[in-house]
Amino acid sequence: MKAIDGFSTSQIKIQSPTVAGIGAGGLSNPSFQQLLDGKITEKAEQLAQAIDSEIEKGQGKGSKEAEEKRLRELCQDFESLLIHQMIKSMRSTIDRSQLIPESPGRQIWEGMLDEEYSKEMAKKEELGLATMLYEDLSRGLGRK
Repeated sequence: MKAIDGFSTSQIKIQSPTVAGIGAGGLSNPSFQQLLDGKITEKAEQLAQAIDSEIEKGQGKGSKEAEEKRLRELCQDFESLLIHQMIKSMRSTIDRSQLIPESPGRQIWEGMLDEEYSKEMAKKEELGLATMLYEDLSRGLGRK
């Protein structure tokens, strides 16, 4: 993997925390937790590979606008991933009411809801992480 200003995408390490109640006795199927961990790891690896391919392309094939759009999308995906981890951590701190019983279906639904929340938050660019990452990678690629 190539380095930009001393930063290499091989340095990116994403660890997924255990989803509340899953793997800690809440859901007896350990393969479900493994699937979640695998999905997060796979997404981080795809992002690292895509960034590397953007670096390798440089000013080469493809239009500059298409490459910039793809890089911006990748930065938003990465911001979405980090926001999703933050929302999951926040949700795990909430005391659970007994009004609605815990179930695997509810946990899956909450996880999907959190993922959609994180995608929408990343699209609005209110945190600015994707913008900063895009500007830094663009500058490293010699675009700005």
